[in-house]
Amino acid sequence: MEIRAERSLLVDALKTVSRSLTLRSSVGQLAGLVCLTATDSSLNLLTTDLDTATSCSIPVAVNIAGKCVVASRLLADVTASLSDGSISLSVEDGMLVVSNSESKFRLRFVDSDEFPPISFPTGDTIHINRLELSKCLKQVLKAASKDDSRPILTSVSISKIDEGLQFISTDSYRLAFTRATCDNVDLLENKKILLPARVLSDVVRYVSQSPGSSATDDTVSIYVSDNDAVISFDNVKMFTRLVDGKFPSFESVTTQEYNNLLTVDRTRFAESVKRVALLARDNASKVNIECMDDHVILSVHSPQVGDAEETLPAKFIGDQYIHIAFNPAFLLDGIEVLSGANVAIKFHDDKMAALISSDDDTDFQYYLMPIRIKS
Repeated sequence: MEIRAERSLLVDALKTVSRSLTLRSSVGQLAGLVCLTATDSSLNLLTTDLDTATSCSIPVAVNIAGKCVVASRLLADVTASLSDGSISLSVEDGMLVVSNSESKFRLRFVDSDEFPPISFPTGDTIHINRLELSKCLKQVLKAASKDDSRPILTSVSISKIDEGLQFISTDSYRLAFTRATCDNVDLLENKKILLPARVLSDVVRYVSQSPGSSATDDTVSIYVSDNDAVISFDNVKMFTRLVDGKFPSFESVTTQEYNNLLTVDRTRFAESVKRVALLARDNASKVNIECMDDHVILSVHSPQVGDAEETLPAKFIGDQYIHIAFNPAFLLDGIEVLSGANVAIKFHDDKMAALISSDDDTDFQYYLMPIRIKS
């Protein structure tokens, strides 16, 4: 293999494929490797942990086509350290030589036969605007569990609803639900797929970047088979196996009725929660919310640290006096991804899940279990 590449393009491509590598990989050294394949006028970079894979292609000048497998982090560090401009990559005497007019590095590589062949399935795809997808994923990912002992809860459920997609996640303490319009949604007719949240977190990082200048650049394509999915955008393809299992039923949560409604300025409310939560130093801490007709009182009481209290204007309709409490981090996760000016919190009592939403963002609903208040 012998190619010349633009350093900045290669650095960005290495960052893209390396982000998706997991330290939890069960295949040891494979998690730290990148496969470089030069053909025609492009260089394809590929990483995998067998359950997921990410590829990224960049234009290069190819003198000799070929393939090699090297340590991804080492190659990324080397290329990032070089000065801007064109750099050369070539295989010489069992080493990958990375050089420019000033520097030369010789990196050992492994036998490319040890890198598993990865194929990206193809077929009819769903098309969704990249910024709309980014917004939806940001709204649901925080509610997905990080506990790998319950893999179903570490996924995001995606299914057809009307002429769009609905995204749902839960960690059993909260439930996030949102929807987006897209093309070819009938491809998911009678299907409910579960995609790993960690893979979708990588997708968010990529697609949140400035969209390209063409309509194609603004679109993310999603192909789904019975066992896996491929998400494609720009020059990137991400493969992942679907999470196997049945997503928990949530209809009992989303159909309950509420007799209390608190409406408050979203930005001021979030800032107040952040301030009083400075004293919430452990997982058992909670932010107390006391609702009055025209104001709300937020407070945190920590025997080890101290007390904090704030009052801000609000509108409350419901029982004469209501006192409810939430995990402050979970509460902020829901408030901060709303796009409306005001936040509405609907609840029945301090035992049933509350609904956090906004009249300006009717597609997103965030359900949060309160923390019981001792009498």
